[in-house]
Amino acid sequence: MSGRLHWLGKQMIDDPIVEEIRRFRKEHAARYGNNLQRIVEAVREKEWLSDRVRLNPGPKRLAGKVLVKIKGSSQISGERPLFALGS
Repeated sequence: MSGRLHWLGKQMIDDPIVEEIRRFRKEHAARYGNNLQRIVEAVREKEWLSDRVRLNPGPKRLAGKVLVKIKGSSQISGERPLFALGS
């Protein structure tokens, strides 16, 4: 069995499909200077120029629940800013 060691010390099998995807991602990111903003802009432009129908379903809602912001909470501080109330 060939491959690398997993972080738990187990042997990982080399998968040619995974390697191809990783190679593509690396080449694609390099085309845009590894700049996430430029990559996103390029993808959005490609979507815009495409003839395919684009759907924007909007934010997802929990069935029968309302999301409420907790006063004074912050994503940065690691607190959960939203919680669900039963209907």
